[in-house]
Amino acid sequence: GTGAILAEYDGDKVVRYTSGLGYILGDEGSGFDIGKRVLNAYFRNQLPPTIATEIEQHFGGRDQIIPQSYAANNRKLIAGLTRVIHPHRSEPEIAQILNQAFEAFYATAIADHPQLSSLSLVGGIATHFQEEIRHTLSKHAIHIDRILPEAVDQLFEHHFHLGGA
Repeated sequence: GTGAILAEYDGDKVVRYTSGLGYILGDEGSGFDIGKRVLNAYFRNQLPPTIATEIEQHFGGRDQIIPQSYAANNRKLIAGLTRVIHPHRSEPEIAQILNQAFEAFYATAIADHPQLSSLSLVGGIATHFQEEIRHTLSKHAIHIDRILPEAVDQLFEHHFHLGGA
């Protein structure tokens, strides 16, 4: 969780990874990336007061945001801000943050695959923000074939059928 990567699969194995540099150097479009963008907007007073209050509650108070952001296991806490903003995703400020995050994912993970016209996505961010991701990628003529909350079921099916063939 909280990461973002593009993997090219040739039907047998993964032949190329793009992005996926981890939360410090990359993972644009991941839960952590979105949460970090939300915190930046929060500290710049660029969010509506109701959303700012929910962010403070998420951390247990305004004075806890910075210390908890630098504590161990901070990635899940910061990525957890996606649950806070999800109900507000149509607010212009949040819509802009999501658009910027998914444009950054396109730029770092997809743009250097000019032959790519469609892809499938896996994970919570893709599942919960699929409308926003579809909108962003459609501007780049990328079609999303399917979105799965997790890959476990599909991996099981794939390997089950390989073993039975």
